[in-house]
Amino acid sequence: MNSISVNRICEITNGSILTDGLKITPADAGTTEVSHVIINSKEGAPGTLFVPIVGEHTDAHDYIPDAYERGTRVCFTSRDKRLPGTSDMIYIRVEDTKKALQDLGIYYRDRFEGTVFGITGSVGKTTTKEMVAQTLSASYRVLKTSGNKNSQIGVPLMMLELSNDYDYAVIELGMSDFGEMARLARIARPSCGLVTNIGVSHIGQLGSKENIRREKLQMINCFPDAGGVLFVNGDDEMLKDVKPLLPADKDITIKTFGLSDTCDYYAENIRTAGEYSDFTFVDKGTGEREQVVLPIIGNHNILDAVAAIGVAKSLGVEPARAKHMMEVYRPMNMRGHIENIKDVVLIDDTYNASPDSMKSGIDMVESISKKGSKIVILADILELGSFSEELHREVGTYAAGKKIDRLITVGKEAAYIAEAAKEAGAGFEIKSYASNEGVYEAEITRLGAGDVVYMKGSRGMHLDELADALRNR
Repeated sequence: MNSISVNRICEITNGSILTDGLKITPADAGTTEVSHVIINSKEGAPGTLFVPIVGEHTDAHDYIPDAYERGTRVCFTSRDKRLPGTSDMIYIRVEDTKKALQDLGIYYRDRFEGTVFGITGSVGKTTTKEMVAQTLSASYRVLKTSGNKNSQIGVPLMMLELSNDYDYAVIELGMSDFGEMARLARIARPSCGLVTNIGVSHIGQLGSKENIRREKLQMINCFPDAGGVLFVNGDDEMLKDVKPLLPADKDITIKTFGLSDTCDYYAENIRTAGEYSDFTFVDKGTGEREQVVLPIIGNHNILDAVAAIGVAKSLGVEPARAKHMMEVYRPMNMRGHIENIKDVVLIDDTYNASPDSMKSGIDMVESISKKGSKIVILADILELGSFSEELHREVGTYAAGKKIDRLITVGKEAAYIAEAAKEAGAGFEIKSYASNEGVYEAEITRLGAGDVVYMKGSRGMHLDELADALRNR
């Protein structure tokens, strides 16, 4: 983050220095420089601005003294009084600390001369973001969203990292309710972007896939008036004919990617060998082909790789260089990472879950050739609202037709997966447990050499703890 003065921050956020009880002069306070913004008081240090976010259960204003103790001397506040023991802390009084953070993010975005590439969708945003950033880095200087900074708070934090040392910023945009994507678009202002798919994540809040699609497409609100390029999953029924849904006043070019030859960019000759995938990337328009060996498995990962190579090619990266970047790609932890633990293969996909991503994971397990048993462990998918039972059952029915050896569910909602699989006549062992502890005691301890274990569930189910227990057994 390029450093900025307190006075300039006040101008940007329509804030003012809280002078009551301040032991330094307002003039000295105004010229104080900030070089980093934090929302976690534990990251407090000299030169940081602490932004206390007011949440549903916690008001981070209460942690201002903690940031102060760690060296922070500047903070936003929506209160009118300073807290005891912080007499030389510079409080910038604003109406809403989250909005002030977003205003600051917009300020930095406006000064970025490079291109912001936005990525959204129901499933696969993070993996696609990682792959697109990797392929673009073959020819350009690239900033990408770090961690889970894809929200109303995370996106402005990413904007603060923009500088003209970068040519591209690949920014993940996540939303779970009406209006959120429109706000993110105003902050990030992407000039091109990609939609991975339209699924049922957050359908409990949004009500229908049509609503989800409409909200996701708000990303293009701030595309340049002259137009931009939007990459969409051409195999997705909700996206394959998306052009009529786009604003008529913007000349937006649509590029499709997928696994079928109706797409602009697609994969053919797909094969799985051990922990690798082999496929041919095809540019339908030019007829160019590149053989790609991807160090992960699963058609959903191949789809993301096709999207990344297609994006890079469209933006000026030679296909051979983009292909090479995919061949050295490594998945992030807890997002389909494959590891061998004392002759047991663990596929840790525990970061989050949706019905569609669970189905893709089951397909991936089915494609693996191993001597031992194929075990799928699925936990509750959260935030499905009144659709929860129906969508969990849909996963179970889907699993019933797959060649696996054991299906294990964790949690009340995931039990519907097990019930539906049984009702559909699944020919494999099925068990349900209320907790991770029960699974460990009854299932993890019985694993043998050559077994493959796939784990997936919503983040709030803490299935990663079960993966750690397997690693440490």
